[in-house]
Amino acid sequence: MQRSGLLAPLIRGAGTALTIQVVSAGVLYGSHLLLARWMGTTEYGIYDYASAVGLLLAFAAGFGLPTAVLRLIPTYQVREDWALLRGMIWGSWQQTCWVGAIASICGTIAVLGVDATRSLGAYTLPLAVGMWAIPVLALTNLQLEIARAFHQIVLAYAPSLLVQPLLLTIAAAVWQLRQDVTSTVAIALSLLATLLALALQGFLFHRSLDANIRTVRPAYDRSRWRREALPLLLVGGSHIILNRTDTLTIGALLSAKEV
Repeated sequence: MQRSGLLAPLIRGAGTALTIQVVSAGVLYGSHLLLARWMGTTEYGIYDYASAVGLLLAFAAGFGLPTAVLRLIPTYQVREDWALLRGMIWGSWQQTCWVGAIASICGTIAVLGVDATRSLGAYTLPLAVGMWAIPVLALTNLQLEIARAFHQIVLAYAPSLLVQPLLLTIAAAVWQLRQDVTSTVAIALSLLATLLALALQGFLFHRSLDANIRTVRPAYDRSRWRREALPLLLVGGSHIILNRTDTLTIGALLSAKEV
């Protein structure tokens, strides 16, 4: 590794990723402490439950593409196949947007339908609002992995792990000065913060792309993407389910306060 010049970039990239994740753990912890303090036990439980539902559906809406791009983009770079590389970027964004939007519509209809037959009570509005975070969260996951595939570690992790929780905390603090932060307000503010962080990340990423990628006509190999993505969706899905099963189960069987 030393002879090939891979050791220094590996250590630098790993060190950067570790630093951002350690700092973000503190930021996220502080953000959630403040939100719980401002919202109270029950409202924070509703917020956490609705967020867990949105994250799970957002992962499903990605169809495994976030992991697939991490495998395919370096392959296209080595081959200098700029047409397929650009097609991978734009095609994955388009598919994630469409699938996420459809999931949001279906999810909202499902929430309202269940509430009409068996009242969801305080969960109804937060869940309905949270459904519209699905495409934004799915795109956030996708863009993180695309930036990683281009070895842009800071750009990959900082927006979602640092910028988003900081924006959410600031927005919630400003709202708290006027009136109480409810679960619905927190979800809406979280959606706005995520959207702003995603827009910043996307802008900086596309500015950093080489000219031969930005100008080439994209080509699409969707059949290969599906072959790569679907098995990865099943593998990654088990990890997400394990991380969120406790919250979803408690929220379904017990109260928001128990969550």
